[in-house]
Amino acid sequence: MFTMPASGAVHLIDTELLGETSPVQDVLFASQKPRLPVVTIGDDQAPGLFNASDVPLFDALSYGAPAPDPVAIATPDRVVPLVLSKQPGFRDGTIQLVHMINGQAAPGIQPITVAEGDFVRLHIANDTAEYHPMHLHGHVFSLIAVDGRALRGSPVHQDSVLVGPNQTVDVAFVADNPGVWMFHCHVLLHAGMGMTTSINYVGYSTPFEMGARSGNMPE
Repeated sequence: MFTMPASGAVHLIDTELLGETSPVQDVLFASQKPRLPVVTIGDDQAPGLFNASDVPLFDALSYGAPAPDPVAIATPDRVVPLVLSKQPGFRDGTIQLVHMINGQAAPGIQPITVAEGDFVRLHIANDTAEYHPMHLHGHVFSLIAVDGRALRGSPVHQDSVLVGPNQTVDVAFVADNPGVWMFHCHVLLHAGMGMTTSINYVGYSTPFEMGARSGNMPE
């Protein structure tokens, strides 16, 4: 959210943080790095562009004023460690850079089982040199900590959290939407190479099978 001036314009500049690049990216962008887009909002004169690298990164942990967050401070009923990793392997009939959660790739990853009303804490550890925006369907979680640094500012509620290279992130959510919900990396190339699992509520199931035998793959 930003405040739009009464007259004038605002430049929105897309910046990027680069982790390890894939061989595909190296081939596609070997000769020319793609230009990042700039969006201008408003009809009047906008401020001049600046070097985004000179601006400090936004720190969600310290932004805003502290406020109570019942989900973040609740004693969790379940603490789930999730280790993100990758390695070359043979999967789904091809050689891939297999992307895994807790040492397994979809559809072989053990689902996260919860009961309705549970407070669930996820401790996500990224053991790769890539960025992984981890996305939870059907729920909103609270950010608790990054690399062990606790949130000090306003509560942060989101359904996706960016986990940087070799970073740990802790989030929590209340299991208040029964069903079977996907939890996956939102870099769909990573999800398609195995970094996909689900949140399964006790007493709820699906007749659909995920896997190569059924032809029903999530990404």
